[in-house]
Amino acid sequence: MRKKIWPAFGHAEQIALLEADLAQDNVAQAYLFVGPDKIGKFTVAQAFARNLQCPQGGGDGCEVCQKIEHENHVDTFFWKDDGESLKVEAVREMINNLNLKFDSHYRIWLVQNASRLTLGASNALLKTLEEPIPRVVFIFTADHVSDLPATIVSRMRVINFHNLPFEVLKKDLQQHFPAQPTEKIEQAIRFALGKPGWALRLLDSAEVFAEEEARYQELRKIFNAREIYQRLNFASELVARLSEADEEEKYQQELNHLFENALNLLRTDLREALVSGGDSALAVARIEAFYRAYFDLNRNLNKKLVFEHLLLNF
Repeated sequence: MRKKIWPAFGHAEQIALLEADLAQDNVAQAYLFVGPDKIGKFTVAQAFARNLQCPQGGGDGCEVCQKIEHENHVDTFFWKDDGESLKVEAVREMINNLNLKFDSHYRIWLVQNASRLTLGASNALLKTLEEPIPRVVFIFTADHVSDLPATIVSRMRVINFHNLPFEVLKKDLQQHFPAQPTEKIEQAIRFALGKPGWALRLLDSAEVFAEEEARYQELRKIFNAREIYQRLNFASELVARLSEADEEEKYQQELNHLFENALNLLRTDLREALVSGGDSALAVARIEAFYRAYFDLNRNLNKKLVFEHLLLNF
């Protein structure tokens, strides 16, 4: 049996499903990996592509695996998320390419964040999915099933990815980073909200870890601020930071990251209050307030007024 090549840890259930497809020679023409951002979906997709293309089981000396790892394999196409929409012309050109003769086991097209497909691009893709091309495999990732039209999703094998439990991720990270202090690993897991891809990046880069730690320290200062002028200043700083994101996509990413950080801290406060018998009602009220503010900001209400109202009534 061929040796399989998978990420060092995480998503054992999802990998088992893909292993079964390989073992039973039951590879679908199209896969959709669904789950939160930075959870490791595209890493698993790339590993699946290696397992599909590898002629001998891989290893350090496998030329095919190395080419896929470096994203320069002739019959494995990577469309990473660059923030740009995927238009019909580009998709049609790729489909024409997929129809050409090839010598590899498969011709594979990996698309990160398939929500970027325009309506025209989705329609062009649908036509191809309705008339499968032999030995061509589509592997797409998305945050939500609803990011793609139902007609496309119905023709894909959907595999759902989830945040890993704290203890599972801690055990895996300790084995992967034996030199890292336990306290830092636990902190990285809290920052990453159970997302193995994000936890790996935090522990791989001292700079990224420091930036994330600074975010949490700033939020903790906001939560502990008692004077009105302090809260108003914090509101202005948050608006200024969001305003630096000059594109809608970047703005949404920054907003989502901010609220993920805030809600992670507030849920920690809630757990501690429940354990210690503290004021859990305050933590619940703050969580509800942040959800309302997030909803208001996504309705394009005035950012400064939303944050001022949030922090003045915090």
